[in-house]
Amino acid sequence: MSDGFSLDVDKARMLVLADVYKDLLGRFERSGSLYVESELHGLERALKIVGIDPEMLKGVDTSC
Repeated sequence: MSDGFSLDVDKARMLVLADVYKDLLGRFERSGSLYVESELHGLERALKIVGIDPEMLKGVDTSC
């Protein structure tokens, strides 16, 4: 029995995660909304739980 948690994220899914993260960052920077801030914080926490550094997603090119 495994006590660990694994997540298989391929290139396409990583692009989607990066795009969603960048979109939330942009909306927060433009609006400063507390609602968007809470969404952003929740996404960052979820990413960290599965072992993805949110800062890493800032460098992903999503212009494809």
